[in-house]
Amino acid sequence: MAVRSEAVTPTWRDGRVTSWLTTLDHKRIGILYIVTSLAFFLLGGILALLIRTQLITPDTDIFARDTLDFLSREIATVGALSSLEGVNPMLRFHMGAAMNVGLTENQAKELVALIGSEVGKKAGDNAGEVLQQVLDSRAK
Repeated sequence: MAVRSEAVTPTWRDGRVTSWLTTLDHKRIGILYIVTSLAFFLLGGILALLIRTQLITPDTDIFARDTLDFLSREIATVGALSSLEGVNPMLRFHMGAAMNVGLTENQAKELVALIGSEVGKKAGDNAGEVLQQVLDSRAK
């Protein structure tokens, strides 16, 4: 009497990489944890060496930030903070900082109107209230 066996077709989880990534075996998970932590440790070390390389001599621009001027950075920060809730003190500071580096009152009002139309009415109203507080404090 002959025994018949059918060929087993491997599933997608039987591959070399996917079997490691989709495992439930605690030993494999531990190995993955150790390998991942070592990889990020090495990446952090490499980035630290790059920063130290930049600091060896003055005017070494490995990580240059000349893309945006101060006013553009403050406008971007105001736009990002306006979309968040509970950050009004930071928003107030950055609106004041934007006005210190050259943002006019009319431009600030246009920015608030743009925030209201693009981000949302609630964010625009909040930014308008914060702008009014900044303008009131500057008038004193």
